[in-house]
Amino acid sequence: MKATLDVQNRITLPTKLRGIFGSNFRITKGIDEPCVTIYTDESWAELVERMKALSYTKRNRFQRFLEKEEIETDKQGRFVIPSRFREYADLNSELEIVWMEGYAEIWNKDNWDKNEVSREEALLIADEL
Repeated sequence: MKATLDVQNRITLPTKLRGIFGSNFRITKGIDEPCVTIYTDESWAELVERMKALSYTKRNRFQRFLEKEEIETDKQGRFVIPSRFREYADLNSELEIVWMEGYAEIWNKDNWDKNEVSREEALLIADEL
């Protein structure tokens, strides 16, 4: 889904995703790619449960990397993406929002276009399902 970052560094969550995330959710740095991840309450709770299995040191280091931020949208579904997340994901005015079953990722459009999975790679992954 295409999106834009306005001059006030706000993004409007598409209507389709507002029904999933509501007006309160969490964002973090993307774990395996330079993007911003948006978590539903359920997917965040699942991640927190998995983190409990880590040692104290690993759990704290991982949480420091994520830099979780609680977000509340305005009535139009807009929210500000804090500068540390914009810098980490190299976000500019053209964005791509990708639904990933339980969470979504916000990408710099150019980076998304470069990272898009090829059909051949998807077929190799599908063979493992």
